[in-house]
Amino acid sequence: MKKIQMFPDKNKTHCARVIFSLLVIAVVFASTSKPLAAQSAFQVLHVFNKAGDGQAPMAGVQADPAGNLFGSAEFGGANGFGAIFMLKPPAAGKTNWTEKVIFSFADGNDGGFPSSPLVVASNDDLVSSTLMGGTANNGTIFRLSPPTSSNGPWIEKVLENFQGQNSGDGSGPLGSLLNQNGTTFGTTSFGGTSNCGTAYKLTPASGGTFEETVIFHFACGADGGQPQIGVIADGKGNFFGTTETDGEFNNGVVFQLTPPSDGSNNFRETPIFAFNVTDGAQPVANLLEFKGSLYGVTFQGGQFGQGVVFQLTPPAQSGGSWTEVVLHDFSGGTDGGEPQTGLVADGSGGFFGTASQGGATGNGNFFHLVPPAAQGGTWTLTPLHQFAGGNDGSDPIGELLKRGNTVFGTTQGSVSGSATVYKIVP
Repeated sequence: MKKIQMFPDKNKTHCARVIFSLLVIAVVFASTSKPLAAQSAFQVLHVFNKAGDGQAPMAGVQADPAGNLFGSAEFGGANGFGAIFMLKPPAAGKTNWTEKVIFSFADGNDGGFPSSPLVVASNDDLVSSTLMGGTANNGTIFRLSPPTSSNGPWIEKVLENFQGQNSGDGSGPLGSLLNQNGTTFGTTSFGGTSNCGTAYKLTPASGGTFEETVIFHFACGADGGQPQIGVIADGKGNFFGTTETDGEFNNGVVFQLTPPSDGSNNFRETPIFAFNVTDGAQPVANLLEFKGSLYGVTFQGGQFGQGVVFQLTPPAQSGGSWTEVVLHDFSGGTDGGEPQTGLVADGSGGFFGTASQGGATGNGNFFHLVPPAAQGGTWTLTPLHQFAGGNDGSDPIGELLKRGNTVFGTTQGSVSGSATVYKIVP
C-alpha cells in the first residue's frame, strides 16, 4: 500500500513519506559481518495512546549523553499540531521507560507539524524544523533549550521563518540538519524559484539571530525536485542528497552539491545518478556514506516494484560516472517492501534497516543486510523482527539510532492505531 504524506492545509503531498497520519493518526567483501538470527530481542518502549500525547513520530529518535531519547511527533500534542517528546530510561531494577511531552506546537509563529529528525546539541539544546507555521506559515527552524529550573518548561526559539516561493525562499523543510563549524545546512521540499525545493545554509548573525541563504534552487528537471532528507558531507566540502521526484527518468536522483571557488553562495548541483524504476524509484530516506560509497534505499522500483537497497560508487577518475549496484530488490514478501528508513552500519560491514510494508504479516520488518563472502556474490537480507501490527506496532519509518549493540526506531501504527518507539538488540 502506497503511503501519502500530506500537508494538513496546503494540498501539498509527499508521494512516499509514510504515515497513517489522519487515521490515527564499496561493497565490503572482506567483511566479518554474518546474518544474525531472526526475531532478535525486541521491546516496545512507548505506545502513543494517551491524551495530549504525540502522533506519527515520523523522524525516529535521537539520544543525549545520559541516554534519554528525544523525538518529534508530526501530529498530536496539547494542540494537535505536533509535539516534541522525551523518553527516560528505566530506573535501576525497573523495565519501563517514561515518556513526557516537553513541547507542543500551536501552528502559530512557533511552527507546526514537526517531521524532521532532532539534533541534540552539545549543550543539550534540541534543533530541528517544522513543516508549517512560522510568520509566513511555510515552516521554521527552531531550537528548544532545557528548563532553567526543576520541572520548568523547555524554551523554544525560532531561528528561521521560511517565506516560500514568492520571496525565492524555501517552504516545508524536511530531513536532517547538518552542522559544520557553526553553519547549518538543510533542504526544503517546496519553495524556491520553481517551487521545487531548495538547499540552504543557516549562519549565525549578530544579536543571536541567524541568516538563511539559499545555495541552490531545484527546478524539477534533470536536477530533480522535492528533496526530502537533507544532505550529508564527504569531508571535502561537497554535499550529497536525494530528490524524491523528477530527474532524467522522473523517478528521483542522487545529487552532489559542490561549493563555489569564488566565495559566493552559488553551489553547483550535479545529478550523479538518476533512477529509472528498474534500479529503484523515489529515494526518500537518509543516505549513508560508508568506505567511500553512498548507500540508500528507494521506496519503489526494482525488480518487484517494492523498492531496493542500492550502493553508489564514485568514479575512478574525475569526471567519470558513478556506478549503482542494487544490493537487494524487495519483493513485498517476508523480506518486506517500500523501505523508507535510512540504513545504519552494523559495525562489521553490513547494515540494519526497516521495510515499511510487507513482511510476514504485511506490517513491515526490521532487517539485517550483509555482504557476500566473495566479490560478485549475493548480499543476504535477514528479517530480525516481523512487525505484527499489534502492540509491537506496524509501518516502521523514521531514522534508526544505533547506540552500542542496541538500535532504536519508531513505527506509525499498531492494532489500536497508535504509534510506538521500540528498541531491538540484534
